[in-house]
Amino acid sequence: MKMKKIVQHLTAVVLMLLLGGCEELDTLLGDETTDTDEVTPEQTAEADALVAEANETVFEDLRSLADEEVSEDALDSPGTEVKTKLDMSNSHQKYKEAIGKDPNHPGANFGAAFMEVAMASQDELLEKTFNEWGKCFKNLFSEGEEMDRALSLQNQFQMGIPASGSVFFSFEAKQVLQYIPIVTSPEYMLLNNEYDCPEISSLQDLLEKVFLDRFVKANAYLDKAVGKEFVFTVTGKMMGDEDQDPITIDDTEIYLMKAFLHYMSGVIYSIITYDVNVPYYDLIAGIEEDYSWQWLAQDADILTIRNGKENSLASAHTEFNNVFDSIESAWEHLKTDKEFQNDVILLEDVTDAVGEFDKEVSDVIDEAKSFLNDKYSVTIDFGECEGVYDANGNWTEECTTNEKEIAIHLKGFMSDPPQNLKQIFPAYTIENGTCEDVEYNEETDEYEPVTHSCPKIQFAATTCDAWKSDWDVTIGGLFPDMTTTLFFDEIIELDNETCDEVIGGGEIDF
Repeated sequence: MKMKKIVQHLTAVVLMLLLGGCEELDTLLGDETTDTDEVTPEQTAEADALVAEANETVFEDLRSLADEEVSEDALDSPGTEVKTKLDMSNSHQKYKEAIGKDPNHPGANFGAAFMEVAMASQDELLEKTFNEWGKCFKNLFSEGEEMDRALSLQNQFQMGIPASGSVFFSFEAKQVLQYIPIVTSPEYMLLNNEYDCPEISSLQDLLEKVFLDRFVKANAYLDKAVGKEFVFTVTGKMMGDEDQDPITIDDTEIYLMKAFLHYMSGVIYSIITYDVNVPYYDLIAGIEEDYSWQWLAQDADILTIRNGKENSLASAHTEFNNVFDSIESAWEHLKTDKEFQNDVILLEDVTDAVGEFDKEVSDVIDEAKSFLNDKYSVTIDFGECEGVYDANGNWTEECTTNEKEIAIHLKGFMSDPPQNLKQIFPAYTIENGTCEDVEYNEETDEYEPVTHSCPKIQFAATTCDAWKSDWDVTIGGLFPDMTTTLFFDEIIELDNETCDEVIGGGEIDF
């Protein structure tokens, strides 16, 4: 994944998740009633009243938010804009009080889960980070360019609530591979941006400290709402139109909300694992002659597991498994649900052939879990296409086929990931080199050769065979059956002449 894409993915996740969930469990519960205390009917009634008030307040806040105009300063200070516009502390406080009265109250726990991320809008770290990146992103993307929407789950969730039955097939287990960083040219990092952007790690910290903890706690709240025949009803009055039919959310939708939270938690655990900071200030400003490229050295921090994140990929693996457990629970409830008239997801809208759909859902879940937990085989075509003119002068494209079966063991990689992804490559050292380019000279009206600093790589191996054997072609166990022969001779098709050129090292011109 190119570095610019990493930034886009990180920011897309943060922006997308502002309206989803709650606050600290210990703060929420306070020193009041605990799960082990006996709850009286009076306390339950008081909790009911508080939840009803909170539900009304939530939708009043959301309706007023929709009427708010975005200020002219929003692009420069998006964090302050969010903090000002999205303050649901009143309803949050009521859910908090209700849980204090009755810790297992399903309505209070559902509301608390829904409020968890909404209250992240008031977090000082979110405001600070968004404001810092706001100035950066104002100039980062060209006009009309949008951020990548790969994490939107095909827009199947609105404010964290599933919008249709197609959400059963919206979670793609293979997307996990997107979040394992690879070495790529840093010229794609942040385009030509004059503003000093913060380090990428600031977004990793934001995802972890502001959102990840909240997602985990929101799921804990939802655990107390499912399996109790709880139904959350959005009345016409809440939506601002008393004549509108109510909408109900039951275990089907709640389990799918849990799947969403597990999925995003898994994504964040994956994103925060490896150090992806690149000194792009230097790259954008222009490299000086004596610039040091040692940040690319094999023992440098980049692409190493960040301090304290040794178990992050293992946690991500657990969360991705939880996604499909939740989907399975959602489907089991939907196909047996008898009270469904106003549900967001109706069985009749999903399928008119329950048996066939049941097998379809089961197959998707089984395949996803197999990919996550077993040695999973995929066939990849490494063939190439080349455009040629035929005898009549027409342009055609001719393609060769080179299909290889590759085994992937995601669980093995995520359970015991490489501490340093650069150790996958043969032993090398980085020196300061000089590269030559061509630059237009306005005074002479000619293109003239210019030199600039660039990294020079030198491999320790002196023969092609030694260089090949020094590779970890399994990529830290991700491709457990990969062999040197398959990797170099059949997939990469590296001939001896090219191999000799590569091991000779040389300058890397970005």
